[in-house]
Amino acid sequence: MTGLLPALLVLLFAFGCGGFVSGSGAWAAITGQAILLLAAVAGGAWALDPWRLGRRWRLLPWATVAAAGVSWALSPVPRAGMVAILLLPAFVLLPAAVARALGGDRLERGAAVLTAAAAAVALVALADPGLLSGGRALRPFGHHQLAAAWLVTFFPLALPSLSRRGSERLFGLLAALAIGGGVVATRSLLGLVALALQGLAGYRGARRAWRLVLGVALLAAAFAVPRVERVIRGDDPSAWARLDYAAAAGRGIAAHPLAGQGPGATPWTLARFLAPGPGRRPPGELVGDVHSLPLALAYELGLPGALLAFGSLGAFAAVRRRERPRSRAPRLLDAALLGLGGLAFVLLGNAALTVLALPVAAAVLGGVALAAGRPAGEEIAGWRPGGWIAAGWMLVAAALLLPLARAHLAYDRAREAPEPPVAIRELGRAVQADPGFPLYRARRAWLLGPEGAEAARTAAEQAVDVAPLWLAAGVLGRDAELPWAAAALTRACELDPLGAMAPFHLALLAPGAPRAPALAARAIAAEPRLLAARVWEQEPELLVAALAALERDERLDRGWRAELVAKVVERPAGRRREAEIGLVWDGSNGAPGSRYLFRRQPWYAELGVTPVWPDLVASFSIPSAARLATTAPAFFAPAGCAP
Repeated sequence: MTGLLPALLVLLFAFGCGGFVSGSGAWAAITGQAILLLAAVAGGAWALDPWRLGRRWRLLPWATVAAAGVSWALSPVPRAGMVAILLLPAFVLLPAAVARALGGDRLERGAAVLTAAAAAVALVALADPGLLSGGRALRPFGHHQLAAAWLVTFFPLALPSLSRRGSERLFGLLAALAIGGGVVATRSLLGLVALALQGLAGYRGARRAWRLVLGVALLAAAFAVPRVERVIRGDDPSAWARLDYAAAAGRGIAAHPLAGQGPGATPWTLARFLAPGPGRRPPGELVGDVHSLPLALAYELGLPGALLAFGSLGAFAAVRRRERPRSRAPRLLDAALLGLGGLAFVLLGNAALTVLALPVAAAVLGGVALAAGRPAGEEIAGWRPGGWIAAGWMLVAAALLLPLARAHLAYDRAREAPEPPVAIRELGRAVQADPGFPLYRARRAWLLGPEGAEAARTAAEQAVDVAPLWLAAGVLGRDAELPWAAAALTRACELDPLGAMAPFHLALLAPGAPRAPALAARAIAAEPRLLAARVWEQEPELLVAALAALERDERLDRGWRAELVAKVVERPAGRRREAEIGLVWDGSNGAPGSRYLFRRQPWYAELGVTPVWPDLVASFSIPSAARLATTAPAFFAPAGCAP
């Protein structure tokens, strides 16, 4: 039964604790953290050399953990990485725990069950209803790139069975077809290329089934060709976005090259380094990661921490390759290393390590490599002094995670509360248990209204660079007539240069100021429907000045300007209907902030709303300037937000 534990672990994190969607719930997070801590205690016997690197390199993983700890201590947002720091030793020890579970004669059977588990996940992906309408396979992770990365990790495990006979060979054939088909169904470019490379690298060892493996590789390559062609032509929005994220990461690394921004800091700090890109970046975009693991590690841990991390991984692969001549299962060792290589290739364009299914999959496959690389007959001792060190650390980690878990549970209860007073009470408990987490304080402030303005400002300061939190704080501060409202709205405008609501409210905060017409023009350009805002009836001069500023601004497309300025806002009598425009938080077409930035369940809200006349809004068909590729980026430069 011990040999089944690795397969159960990956299934639990794939379907419950580690998915992009499922893993954001409180009970999923608590369960996953508890399992990781317990599993790491089982690997504590190897704590002094967890990856079996030998005397020269055995401290590399712990040096990486130490570098991450220094980066966390110096981070501007230490709360963002607190859970990561507490769980990082568990991930270092997890491969050793998996290797112990697969010791002795349990290795082959455990690897077969793990392959079957991966095939089951692939079948779930192939059964995704979105495929029938031409979409991508998202299940069970909630995102096609994550599904592709996970499946690529386990595809090579099916290859050793193909060289055998009878039922084992049939099992390998079915598993390879299922997992390979799942990757193809995701239509992830990096996943398809990784699958093709794995097939080309592994077909020689498949013997009689080499045609099948080579066919899977060629099929993946064929599906990747059209996307590669679009990338080369410059017609791929995803590729352009990744270039923008990479440039932002480069600016962040240059700002803090030694210690980085801190573990987990990317979603809370990246906005200050993102340059506006009309036609490439949508307004209100919230970026959860830089979509490249090497850049993410350098951005968060600094260059020394990133070098230590890559040095540890390189040493692991090199030592396993040296063990191959004496390995008890050389083909299984090759398959594990090939799977880790495929995951590493996909992570060149993805860095969603907060989705725990991926790091757990990597750790489990690393454990398979450890177990396969050990010579036959050599077993690990039942307990060693390092086990006590690991157990002590896990007790400390559990004690520090307990209040965070209570706060997460309170947040989930607040989401489901039938009345606002109940939600406010539960969010108050969350803030008390975890005062450093910005989302709890911000959500409570939004429910309180102007009364919660100071709390909203504190939450925005804790999150540092999350534009919607600054927008909400500025609007609440304005309603409460607090002196810092203009500074908060300015900060929101600088962090989201393509957004409309921050410059709109900033212009109305002081309509007679010299910069007010330019700010109002900026808001109307980003969201033309604001021409129908009811507030213009009280500020007609500001509207006229804003339209004049738009008409003479040569940085905007001439045809677009003519169409917008020609749109006369009439005010016919008898209108009774009302509507609102605002920044949507956690809506289906709005900013998915809770999951992307805070790994929490979504909770719909509208921030910075302003009343509009719906019959006028319905007449608009003009695209926002922020979505026009012909718009000059200089018009939406962050410097233009200054009051």
